Amino acid sequence: MRIVVLSRYFWPDLGGAQMQLRMLARQWAATGHEVTVLTGRWDPRWSTDERIEGYRVIRWPVTQTRFVGTIRFLWQIQDWLTRHQPEFDVVMVSMLKHAAWMSARVARARNFPVYLKSWGAGNSGDMAWQEKGRFGLFIRQGTKEVDGIFSPSRAVTDELRSAGYDRIIDIPNGVPIPAARWNPAETSAYRKQLGLPDRPTIMTTGRLSPEKGLLDLIEAMPVILQRSPEAQLVLVGEGPQRKELEERCSQLGVRDRVLLPGAVDNVESSLRAADLYCLPSHFEGLSVALLEALALGLPATASNTPANLGILPEEHLPLFPVESPGRIAERVTPLLGQACRQAMAIQTRCELTAKRFGIEAVAEQHVECFARAIAARRSR
Repeated sequence: MRIVVLSRYFWPDLGGAQMQLRMLARQWAATGHEVTVLTGRWDPRWSTDERIEGYRVIRWPVTQTRFVGTIRFLWQIQDWLTRHQPEFDVVMVSMLKHAAWMSARVARARNFPVYLKSWGAGNSGDMAWQEKGRFGLFIRQGTKEVDGIFSPSRAVTDELRSAGYDRIIDIPNGVPIPAARWNPAETSAYRKQLGLPDRPTIMTTGRLSPEKGLLDLIEAMPVILQRSPEAQLVLVGEGPQRKELEERCSQLGVRDRVLLPGAVDNVESSLRAADLYCLPSHFEGLSVALLEALALGLPATASNTPANLGILPEEHLPLFPVESPGRIAERVTPLLGQACRQAMAIQTRCELTAKRFGIEAVAEQHVECFARAIAARRSR
C-alpha cells in the first residue's frame, strides 16, 4: 500500500502528535508499505527530500507570515496531490485544520480516499481551534465528507460527535513495547546514571503547561512527604509553566524534593529510574507519556479524565479526581510501597498495554481501514 501522511509540522525532536506520526510511518514502512510524509521545512538545515527509517519525507518551503504561509501551504497540498495521484493509494492528514480541508477538497475532485487524524480534546483540541480559529467553522463543514476520522480517545470522539462529525473511527495512540520490563531492583542504578538522588521517585514526563495539572501534584507534595518522608517528585520536560512551578515549590517548602531536569533524550531511562508514574492532567486526548510508562510495566496513577477511563483496569491504573491535590496524595502514598512491585502485576500491565496500545497493533488497525476504502473505490 502507498500511504501519504500530511502534516504541516513533522519535527524530528517533538513528542505528542509528531512522535505518533513518526512511529506510525516507521511501523508502516517496516511492514512493507510505501510511506511518504509531506510537511514544512521549518529549519533550513533540514533536507527537502530524504529517507528516514524506511519512509520518505518531502519538506516544502515555509513562509513565516501567518496568513500568507497558510495559503502557500494549501496551494502546495493541492498541487502535489493533483500531480502525484497515480503514485499513492490513500492520504492521512494530521489535525482537522486547513490541510485537512484542502486534502478533502482535492480528494472529492480526484476520487481518492482521505482520512483525518484528530489528536486532542479540550482547549488544545481540534474542535476548540475550529470554534476560535480563522475560517474554523468553514473548515469544519468542509471536512465532514471524508472516508473517516481517527480518534484516540472517548474525549476526542465525544467532541467530534458534538461538532457534527459522524465518520469517526476509534483507534488509540500507540507506543513501542520494550523488550525488557521495568524492574524495581534497577531503579537506583538508573537514578545514579541520570544524576538523580536515590530516593523513592514519583515521575511525570511531558510538557510543563497548565492543562497537565502539575500544580496539583506539587500542591500534594507536602502531604506526600509527611507520609513518605524520603519521596521526591521529578518533572521531566520543558514548557511555559516552568517558572510558576518552581515558585510554587519554593512557597510550599518542597523545592529540594521537586526536581525539574528539563527535556531528556531518552525518556525510557527516566521512567526506569522511577518508582511510580503520575499523570494529573486536567484533560487529555490520550496521553502517550502515560502509555509509555504502562508499556514498561511501571506502576502508575492518573486523573480520571474521560481519556484515562478504561485504559487499564483499576487495579493496574488507579485514578483520582481532576484538580484534587488531597486525593493525589491518597493515591500516591500507598503506591510508593511494595505492593505495586509484584512481578505478576508488572507483567500484566505490560501485556494489557501491548495488546491494546502496541504500535504494531495500532498501525495495522489504520491499514485495515485504508484497505477497505481502497477496495471500495476499486469495486465501483
